[in-house]
Amino acid sequence: MKNDELALEIERTHQFMEAAEALNSFVVKLNLDTKQNNELVRLMCAQIKAAEKGGFAHGVKVGVEAGKQIERMPRGYGGILS
Repeated sequence: MKNDELALEIERTHQFMEAAEALNSFVVKLNLDTKQNNELVRLMCAQIKAAEKGGFAHGVKVGVEAGKQIERMPRGYGGILS
């Protein structure tokens, strides 16, 4: 990786890992063949990645908007960042 590239590590919460374990236990009971299992896992991973990407983008958007609102507050407002 180049020095000018941004690298972020996605951390999984305990709740995420518990949900993944429950999903895994359910999928195992479906008795899918290898091809079906692999396709299901591929689709689940794609859905998780899309959700994470959307959540990250939304968080950045909200953070930027909050920063703009804070900049517009009068000095000495008494808010959380004064």
